Amino acid sequence: MKKLILYIILMGCFSAYSQETGMIMYSNTPCINNFAGSSFEQNISLQLNNDTLTLSGEITANCCGKHFLKYEIFDNSIFLTRIDTGGLCDCYCYYDIFIQLGGCTSNFYTVVLLPYYGIDGIYTSVKADPKIEIYPNPFNEFTTIRFQNPKLECFTFKMYDSEGSLVKTIPEIYSNSFKIYIENLKTGIYYFKLYNSEDISYSGKLIII
Repeated sequence: MKKLILYIILMGCFSAYSQETGMIMYSNTPCINNFAGSSFEQNISLQLNNDTLTLSGEITANCCGKHFLKYEIFDNSIFLTRIDTGGLCDCYCYYDIFIQLGGCTSNFYTVVLLPYYGIDGIYTSVKADPKIEIYPNPFNEFTTIRFQNPKLECFTFKMYDSEGSLVKTIPEIYSNSFKIYIENLKTGIYYFKLYNSEDISYSGKLIII
């Protein structure tokens, strides 16, 4: 099976509450060896070596057309979205990705390949680190965040809009799950950080519809 390599170097992992976003075209060449079906197993692995974070693995894409990978970096979370455009076919292939981010200092990162219902209608979803769950997401009333908190330590939740402004804070969370209500929040994309006094932290992305 023909596989294409995507190689990106982003100069620097960004500090807390910063955001970087972009879109990279990783293929515009038809894939010869393909497979049928509409549900595929995909995987992304992470390796931190000194200050360089490497993401590698396989994602699926249409055999034809142009294929883009949108990336968003917020705190210690990296969000990836696969987008297929152009003249597409009724077949799909695996494509290799290889991404390197320099200047990283955190020892914990969450990488999520977000679902996308594009022109080809194929659902793509990969989560590389299962330490935190958000369901439903997107949501229009409330969502539940569940995370690893075996000793029921005290955590603080902070939520930011797409411009980095703080919009919600929940102090003293002792359980391993809690709900977020939209209240007076507008539709859009939000980011959050969940942390305690020992600097154990999680972060993620919320979408209000």
